Amino acid sequence: MDNPKAFLLSRTDSIGDMFLTLPMAGLLKKIHPGCKVFVLGKNYTRPVVESAQLVDGFIDLATLPSDPNACADFLNGFQITHVIHVFPVKELAFLLAKTGKVRIGTMNRWYLWLTCNQLIRLSRKNSPYHESQLNALLLKRSGLLQIPSLTELAGHLALQAPEMDEMTASFLSKDKTNIILHPKSKGSAKEWGIKNYAKLAALLPESKYNVLVCGTKEEGVLVGGAFGSMRHVKNLTGMFSLTQYMALINHAQVLVAASTGPLHIAAAFGITAIGLFSEKRPIHPGRWAPLGSNAIVVSDKGCMTCQQGKDCDCVSRISPQTILNLLNERF
Repeated sequence: MDNPKAFLLSRTDSIGDMFLTLPMAGLLKKIHPGCKVFVLGKNYTRPVVESAQLVDGFIDLATLPSDPNACADFLNGFQITHVIHVFPVKELAFLLAKTGKVRIGTMNRWYLWLTCNQLIRLSRKNSPYHESQLNALLLKRSGLLQIPSLTELAGHLALQAPEMDEMTASFLSKDKTNIILHPKSKGSAKEWGIKNYAKLAALLPESKYNVLVCGTKEEGVLVGGAFGSMRHVKNLTGMFSLTQYMALINHAQVLVAASTGPLHIAAAFGITAIGLFSEKRPIHPGRWAPLGSNAIVVSDKGCMTCQQGKDCDCVSRISPQTILNLLNERF
């Protein structure tokens, strides 16, 4: 009997991108029963990966030895047989090229021709497929027979939310709908604008909603005093680790955000995740919509500027009343 395969998914960028990579673990285990799947990433994405029950382990990029021989020995400790460059990085590709593993990448970057021994024809920019489906296509040489549906990919996330501590739980209401507003995106998406989030918060009845404004400490500076003295709004920017924030999201009922990591977390945990999107390629929702049965995408589908591929602020023109109407339909 052949030794079981062990795959390393190299994804060293952001949280949202990592989330849309995780279904690959479920696909690989479906194709190769008994295989193991590890993820190589930056340490700040560790809580995301460790919530995925079908991933066997996380490897922090910072711990990867820079010497090729030492790197090979390091990966041998995990019995890695295959490396998949989901997010290719030139220096990393050259380092891993000398490990003797099966190395899989796309034909799009010249350095992958020099460093990979299995190449996949794959173009993302103008593709009609979702990012998670494009990631899955990297498994064509590994036994993938057809492009999986978004429903199947969502099922392969198989997430286990972190436990919530007392401090985090203290901000949730037991008798109101807990809604998280995440105004910023670290530049990863076209944003709705802090003023629109503040207008939405003002529209939300105090008797019905407990509003939690979240983000990083740096994003909290940008939020400033935009929410004024609204009694039903708590500005919690900079208060949580990613693990704590994931637990909070799991116990809330709604999250509103642009195309960013917390939106994907909310959708994966099954709460109502309202995503505000531009229709401009390649950042449109057809490519980046969150995976989940309660995910809702809001965008201006008729925006001619977006259809022409030009820069556009149509996201900021979405009315806060539109979001309130969506909430009223559900709560």
